[in-house]
Amino acid sequence: MLKKCCFLFLMCCPLTLWSATTTLQSRLNSMKTFQAHFKQTIEADDNVIQRETGLVSLTRHGELRWAVENPTAQLMIITPKQIIFYDKALSQVTEQAVTSHLLSTPAGLLIGGIAQLTQYFSVKPLSDNKYQLTPKQKNSDFKFVLLTFESNVLSEMQLQDQLEQTTTISFYDATLNQPLAKTLFTFVTPSGVDVISSE
Repeated sequence: MLKKCCFLFLMCCPLTLWSATTTLQSRLNSMKTFQAHFKQTIEADDNVIQRETGLVSLTRHGELRWAVENPTAQLMIITPKQIIFYDKALSQVTEQAVTSHLLSTPAGLLIGGIAQLTQYFSVKPLSDNKYQLTPKQKNSDFKFVLLTFESNVLSEMQLQDQLEQTTTISFYDATLNQPLAKTLFTFVTPSGVDVISSE
């Protein structure tokens, strides 16, 4: 009986993981565009070391706008070719080219192609609406990512980095698959701002 149970366990696990991966792929694939307010906290040793709020806009065509509104205004824009960081307080813009490394990051999860999901991550179901994704690359900056959905809409992302810091991002007032202006993913450098390019 024990051998039979072990055999069934070995047979069921790959099927369960395959099903979870397929379901997650379907949920991400149905998210053509996504816009939501967010609350982000970063914790280390059970202490909150940073809190931020803002607005995120993204498309599954490699475009993301991450606008931090509080406590200080910061902006990140990702396009298929470029990543732009703007720190208003520092009056500084940093530009860098997009590389394949982006596909293995949490941002890449949201805006990358579905094929990259299984290429860069192992998927484990924690419940019907929650998934743990573990990077396959040994030199990844983080240990895992947790994605939680409510009514098939992304509601929370949590990740733990190699320094044991946990970042939790809660999304609310989300809109799905609504047209997003192209201007959201373009950036005009303000006059007098320093530009640092690493391209």
